[in-house]
Amino acid sequence: QPETPLDALFRRVEGNTVVLDPACVEGPRLQLADVYDSHGAITSTQSTELQGLLRSLGFDLSFEGAVDTSSHAQSTNEVLMVAPTAFEFNTVTAEDNYFMSSDAGGDGGDAGGEGAGSSKEGSRRRVLREYAGLYDTLANKVGLNVHLFQHQESHGTPDAVFPNNWFTTHGASELGSGSRTLALYPLKSPNRRLERRQDIVDYIQTIKPFDRVVDFSEYEDRATFLEGTGCLVLDRQNKVAYVALSERCHLSLAEQWAEQMGYDRLVPYRSLDAQNHPVYVPLSTLPSHLTLTLFQ
Repeated sequence: QPETPLDALFRRVEGNTVVLDPACVEGPRLQLADVYDSHGAITSTQSTELQGLLRSLGFDLSFEGAVDTSSHAQSTNEVLMVAPTAFEFNTVTAEDNYFMSSDAGGDGGDAGGEGAGSSKEGSRRRVLREYAGLYDTLANKVGLNVHLFQHQESHGTPDAVFPNNWFTTHGASELGSGSRTLALYPLKSPNRRLERRQDIVDYIQTIKPFDRVVDFSEYEDRATFLEGTGCLVLDRQNKVAYVALSERCHLSLAEQWAEQMGYDRLVPYRSLDAQNHPVYVPLSTLPSHLTLTLFQ
């Protein structure tokens, strides 16, 4: 986004207190900052939220004015990614994901996959190349703040590259409730449930504290599932959620999600392939192995 002069952001400074326009720390006009050293070279502190940066420097913040919550940006300046360092064919999810294949030359993983019949190492190298290209585009060409994690084979989570299935984040202006919300989701496959990592949750709460955590994961004990934006397509600005129903997404839980999140409309649908198999992955999700989770 275009650079904004500081005098347009700071209403005034009173001692150690900076009085800000609240629109600069929430919603479509959220401001990010880069830090430069005394020689004019950019430091490792880049694309950080202005509010957090000022607090880290010891300033107290005060706000004057109101945030316009009538609209909410559909996109974000921050994403979280799990590198495919232990990516491989997931035989458990292959049972009901008909985009996955055990034939050599496929793509791999729970979003459609390269199979056990081909080289695991070769598949992983190819996926890591794709991942490196996406990271370079997002971080260096687009300028997003990318939060990176890895996973190991010892974790037993071959599909950990899809964190969008187990959590989503929602800004206060999106929900209109004044509360930043973190939502956790129930997953159908047992080895995918292992992807929910407390270290990632703790990290998220550290860099962008959430006032409310809505945890739907307990529904796994009732065999009721809602796999995040693996089945939800969110129109955050108009508060409309489109949901692809399947064995991995139950309408009753999607309706509960919409109520708790304050969405005005839920649009459920079913889609089938040529063999009459359910297509549970929404068309808006990223192809292949390159899935990320947006920070709002």
